[in-house]
Amino acid sequence: MTLTLVSPDGHPILWVRPAPPLDPPYDDERPGDLSAVCTGQLELPRPTRIRAHPPTPAGQTSSPMPAQPCAESRVAAQRFVSICIEVLNGFRPIAHLRPLATALEYAKITNQLTRRAVRIRMSHERGAVPGRSASAGPVGPASTAGVALRRMRVCEPRSGVAEAAAVLAHGEATFAMAVRLEHRRGQWYCALLQVI
Repeated sequence: MTLTLVSPDGHPILWVRPAPPLDPPYDDERPGDLSAVCTGQLELPRPTRIRAHPPTPAGQTSSPMPAQPCAESRVAAQRFVSICIEVLNGFRPIAHLRPLATALEYAKITNQLTRRAVRIRMSHERGAVPGRSASAGPVGPASTAGVALRRMRVCEPRSGVAEAAAVLAHGEATFAMAVRLEHRRGQWYCALLQVI
């Protein structure tokens, strides 16, 4: 509904239009896929809500060797590590990890990533050329490449728990990241993150 106030000479004085809704649309009101990939952002598969492994039937013992990880745990680990890499490269805010981490461990996880991000930024500053202004940015291999995933291994020591070890590279330096994911209430949550 639009309301228009008109002056005695016939010119419109004021238009009153309906205000746009303040709340975002519900999921069933949204058109298609609105999660467009931005420049520099990795396209990640959507998380699935499938049980990690069916429980072991009574009378059978689980094998002492860790089972091969299911596809869902591999996707969850890849997704979490990719988001961590985007945080380290500055493409995502660290708050994007909040829904992917357990409430008690979120502070420890962000502390680990923040400390590594500071070390990465310091290596950028050390790579600057003498006589060149700091605002011009660093020069060399560290300036052209961000943090990249070299290798990742995932295992499931028990049903509903996945552990991943990732080798990351930044320029010529390499470092490791260990992640423990737990399957709770139909979703994978990070319970532990160590950057070495």
